[in-house]
Parts: sequence; structure tokens; C-alpha cells
Amino acid sequence: DLQRAVPSRLLAPLQVKGRQGIMATFADLTTGEKEELIVSLSALVCADAGVDCTEETMNAVITASGNTVASCWVPVFASTIAKVGGVDDFTPAPGSGGGGGGGGG
Repeated sequence: DLQRAVPSRLLAPLQVKGRQGIMATFADLTTGEKEELIVSLSALVCADAGVDCTEETMNAVITASGNTVASCWVPVFASTIAKVGGVDDFTPAPGSGGGGGGGGG
């Protein structure tokens, strides 16, 4: 699973706001949440390696990490990333700021 692929020191501070408050560990995530995280991380690995985030490359990363996910996840992520033009266009750079506030009145 993902815990073998990612050092525990990186997972320890993982704090995800869930239905029952703050989850303190990876083990507290549901199967769907774990799979979503695995696919998200595979997309980031592909982007960092300078390869397109296709179903093939993302599945290769997931397999190489010793993980498996439901067959529905990778096509959804690959399609979404392709539609926005890649991971770099999907994730803003640090410090780029958020959207503007709504007009008052």
C-alpha cells in the first residue's frame, strides 16, 4: 500500500478534515480516500518526472509503488488533467494567491 511507497515521516503529519473531525493517520482514511491519494500522488510523480499524466504512465507509477486502485480512478484523473492542460495548469504555484473576494454590497 501507499505506506510502503511514502516514508512514514511524510505521512505522520497528514491531517485530513473528514466526516468525523480531523484524521490523524493514513490508516484512518477510507479505501476511496486512500485510492484518491494514491492516484493524486501518481499524477504528481508523472509531472515531476516530466512525462504526460496519461492512464498508462499513472498506472505504471501506481504499479511500481506496489499499490492498486479501483479501475475507475485513473481514467477520471487522467481525463481531468488532460482537459486543463496538465498538472502544472491544474495546481497553482505556491504564493500565487487565491481567487479574489466577492463584491460587497
